[in-house]
Amino acid sequence: TERLLHINKILGKTWYDLELSDGEFKQLEQQMHNRSLERNEGDGRLRLQDRNLYRVFNSASFDKGGRFYGGWWQIIPSSYRRKILINGKRTVELDFSSLHPSILYAKIGKKLPTDAYVLSIKPFLEEDEQQKTAFRKLVKKAFNAMINAEHSLKQPPREIALKDWGITWTQLVSAIIERHQPISDYFFTGVGLELQFIDSEIAEKLMLSFYDRLGFVPLLPVHD
Repeated sequence: TERLLHINKILGKTWYDLELSDGEFKQLEQQMHNRSLERNEGDGRLRLQDRNLYRVFNSASFDKGGRFYGGWWQIIPSSYRRKILINGKRTVELDFSSLHPSILYAKIGKKLPTDAYVLSIKPFLEEDEQQKTAFRKLVKKAFNAMINAEHSLKQPPREIALKDWGITWTQLVSAIIERHQPISDYFFTGVGLELQFIDSEIAEKLMLSFYDRLGFVPLLPVHD
């Protein structure tokens, strides 16, 4: 609680904004409104005054979940993050790629494969970079579903559409297990919430480190 209060104290001393023209701002608001209607998530309004963070845990022992939420920068479309300003200055977004697969491999003392989401099956044209990127995103969603589910899934989650790819859910699951045989025991165990706790602790340490060691430099956490 004290650490979270300290983080929010620093956030409260800094102003965050977006470097957008009036036209771009209207487009952003329309996108957020449309998305909120699709997901039934409130009115989709951008409220720049929302700067206080809170943590959401998924267990009474506070060892599952724990990610930070509440900042307005977390609800804007990802393409607008590069437009974020801190006290009028432009910012840089740093991404922890393949974070949960990396943590699982670290748990067993092994190194993550070059790309966690590249599989032996390739239902796309090799030279089609757009399809290649789209399929990688699909594999990432499937991987996350497999570590968050507490039991085997006979059908893919709704956000994983396989019809256009010409493969079945069973084939996709088998390919992911084949790719990640060293950590296959973690699939369908619900370990995802434990991994969220670990990544939330990493986020907290980074925020406190930047605030306290580098002269109150603010970091804005985003969880995709």
